[in-house]
Amino acid sequence: MKEYKNGNEAAIIILHEIYGINRFIEEVCIQYHNDGFDVFCPQLLGKENFTYEESSSAYLMYSVLNCLAKRTSLMKRAQVPTLIFLMKSVLMFIKKLKNK
Repeated sequence: MKEYKNGNEAAIIILHEIYGINRFIEEVCIQYHNDGFDVFCPQLLGKENFTYEESSSAYLMYSVLNCLAKRTSLMKRAQVPTLIFLMKSVLMFIKKLKNK
Protein backbone atom coordinates (compact mmCIF):
# COMPACT_ATOMS: atom_id res chain seq x y z
CA MET A 1 0.00 0.00 0.00
CA LYS A 2 1.19 3.48 -0.84
CA GLU A 3 0.47 6.05 1.85
CA TYR A 4 1.04 9.78 1.74
CA LYS A 5 0.09 11.22 5.13
CA ASN A 6 0.50 14.51 6.93
CA GLY A 7 -2.38 14.22 9.37
CA ASN A 8 -4.73 16.10 7.07
CA GLU A 9 -8.41 16.32 7.96
CA ALA A 10 -9.43 14.90 4.60
CA ALA A 11 -8.34 11.57 3.17
CA ILE A 12 -8.82 9.88 -0.17
CA ILE A 13 -8.45 6.27 -1.26
CA ILE A 14 -7.15 5.80 -4.78
CA LEU A 15 -7.74 2.47 -6.49
CA HIS A 16 -5.24 1.65 -9.19
CA GLU A 17 -6.09 0.53 -12.69
CA ILE A 18 -5.37 -2.97 -13.98
CA TYR A 19 -1.63 -2.32 -14.13
CA GLY A 20 -1.29 -1.86 -10.36
CA ILE A 21 0.50 0.98 -8.60
CA ASN A 22 2.68 2.16 -11.45
CA ARG A 23 4.35 5.54 -11.93
CA PHE A 24 1.14 7.14 -13.24
CA ILE A 25 -0.85 6.09 -10.16
CA GLU A 26 1.96 7.27 -7.88
CA GLU A 27 1.84 10.67 -9.60
CA VAL A 28 -1.93 10.84 -9.07
CA CYS A 29 -1.42 10.03 -5.37
CA ILE A 30 1.22 12.74 -5.04
CA GLN A 31 -1.00 15.27 -6.79
CA TYR A 32 -3.88 14.66 -4.36
CA HIS A 33 -1.45 14.71 -1.43
CA ASN A 34 -0.11 18.08 -2.61
CA ASP A 35 -3.72 19.30 -2.78
CA GLY A 36 -4.10 18.66 0.95
CA PHE A 37 -5.34 15.08 1.24
CA ASP A 38 -3.92 12.13 3.09
CA VAL A 39 -3.77 9.48 0.39
CA PHE A 40 -4.10 5.71 0.66
CA CYS A 41 -3.60 3.49 -2.37
CA PRO A 42 -3.92 -0.24 -1.62
CA GLN A 43 -2.10 -2.73 -3.82
CA LEU A 44 -4.87 -4.97 -5.14
CA LEU A 45 -2.68 -7.22 -7.26
CA GLY A 46 -0.75 -10.23 -6.08
CA LYS A 47 2.40 -8.64 -7.50
CA GLU A 48 3.99 -5.20 -7.54
CA ASN A 49 2.48 -4.12 -10.86
CA PHE A 50 2.21 -4.88 -14.56
CA THR A 51 4.27 -2.91 -17.03
CA TYR A 52 2.55 -1.51 -20.09
CA GLU A 53 4.43 -4.14 -22.08
CA GLU A 54 2.59 -6.77 -20.01
CA SER A 55 -0.81 -5.38 -20.97
CA SER A 56 -2.05 -8.69 -22.39
CA SER A 57 -1.31 -10.41 -19.05
CA ALA A 58 -2.94 -7.57 -17.12
CA TYR A 59 -6.10 -7.72 -19.23
CA LEU A 60 -6.18 -11.52 -19.03
CA MET A 61 -6.01 -11.40 -15.24
CA TYR A 62 -8.67 -8.68 -15.12
CA SER A 63 -10.95 -10.69 -17.40
CA VAL A 64 -10.56 -13.90 -15.42
CA LEU A 65 -11.09 -12.16 -12.07
CA ASN A 66 -14.05 -10.22 -13.39
CA CYS A 67 -15.65 -13.44 -14.59
CA LEU A 68 -14.93 -15.21 -11.27
CA ALA A 69 -16.30 -12.31 -9.25
CA LYS A 70 -19.52 -12.21 -11.26
CA ARG A 71 -20.03 -15.96 -11.11
CA THR A 72 -19.35 -16.41 -7.41
CA SER A 73 -20.52 -13.01 -6.12
CA LEU A 74 -17.21 -12.53 -4.31
CA MET A 75 -17.49 -8.78 -4.56
CA LYS A 76 -21.00 -8.75 -3.08
CA ARG A 77 -19.86 -10.80 -0.09
CA ALA A 78 -16.64 -8.75 0.26
CA GLN A 79 -14.41 -11.80 0.62
CA VAL A 80 -11.22 -9.90 -0.03
CA PRO A 81 -8.81 -12.64 1.17
CA THR A 82 -10.48 -15.10 -1.21
CA LEU A 83 -10.24 -12.61 -4.06
CA ILE A 84 -6.56 -11.95 -3.35
CA PHE A 85 -5.90 -15.71 -3.31
CA LEU A 86 -7.63 -16.03 -6.68
CA MET A 87 -5.59 -13.14 -8.07
CA LYS A 88 -2.35 -14.83 -6.98
CA SER A 89 -3.53 -18.07 -8.57
CA VAL A 90 -4.25 -16.29 -11.84
CA LEU A 91 -0.80 -14.67 -11.77
CA MET A 92 0.86 -18.06 -11.29
CA PHE A 93 -1.21 -19.39 -14.21
CA ILE A 94 -0.10 -16.48 -16.41
CA LYS A 95 3.56 -17.09 -15.49
CA LYS A 96 3.23 -20.74 -16.50
CA LEU A 97 1.69 -19.71 -19.83
CA LYS A 98 4.56 -17.30 -20.48
CA ASN A 99 7.17 -19.99 -19.74
CA LYS A 100 5.72 -22.41 -22.31
